Amino acid sequence: MIQAIEARELCSESELAQVESSFLPAVGALPPSDLKAKLGRVRKLLQKSVDLVDRQHSDARKLTTRRKNKLFAEAIGRFEAALSLLENADPTMGVSKDIDDERLPEETRALNVDAAQERDHRELESRKSHVLSARAVQGEQQGGKSGSLRIQSHVGSATRRQQKRRDTKNH
Repeated sequence: MIQAIEARELCSESELAQVESSFLPAVGALPPSDLKAKLGRVRKLLQKSVDLVDRQHSDARKLTTRRKNKLFAEAIGRFEAALSLLENADPTMGVSKDIDDERLPEETRALNVDAAQERDHRELESRKSHVLSARAVQGEQQGGKSGSLRIQSHVGSATRRQQKRRDTKNH
């Protein structure tokens, strides 16, 4: 089974949202119509990913895409299992709706928001360190040159001075 951290690395945000909705707290709160819709979407993602493997040339990319295929196949299995449970349930009993089920989407949403904020914070820190290191490299490259901070304000007037010299020379 592919872990959530690995799934974040493999999937785009929209793909990850579909995969995350296949896990237990979220999948249990979905009505059968939504389950069928999500199942169709994930099947379409799997087919797209399978087709992509055939077009790729790099073995490393093929390996990554195959791991993504496995992830989608697991999500399809979870959706199908939840759908079969709902369809096989006794229709007279119905789906139980107690107080905890009402809190589940809120708790899941809170967990997703926390995870998204943590991911955004890590990405921001990564970008900051990357920008700082890029500036350090630029400074090292410019350090040995004399006049590394060139002022470009009077460059345009050079051609006018040359033209004036030419004009005064002919008269």
